Amino acid sequence: MEETTANLAATLALFEPCLTQGVGDIFATLNREFLEAFAGITMAEREAPEILEVPAEMIKNGDTFNIMRLDGLDPMIAWAMGAATGHTAVALWRDGQLQVCESNALSPYWPRNGIQCNPYSDWLEVRLQKDHLIPH
Repeated sequence: MEETTANLAATLALFEPCLTQGVGDIFATLNREFLEAFAGITMAEREAPEILEVPAEMIKNGDTFNIMRLDGLDPMIAWAMGAATGHTAVALWRDGQLQVCESNALSPYWPRNGIQCNPYSDWLEVRLQKDHLIPH
């Protein structure tokens, strides 16, 4: 019973960032350890975020953004799928504007539930802010 309780607590701790808009260092470490132990994925800790700015003109219809947020949910999805990503968004040009489309649940990320498309610049800004890669 003690081991089961400890395992349950360790699993629940992985998901703490789902309740917030940021992933603290301790939770990122717990999720990296989970991915390494159970999914065979080794993710090195980075000193500072590396942001690759991709100009919209370089992005084509159907290009994907493969996301791994160390929030418990993405790592668990990756583990269950045998994948190295927990979330995928797709690029779609509509009326001359680049949109990023994805299916989301109501969360600290987006105030809407379901499939949605957002302008690339808006999506990128929200994604970077929510993952604390740029200041609010």
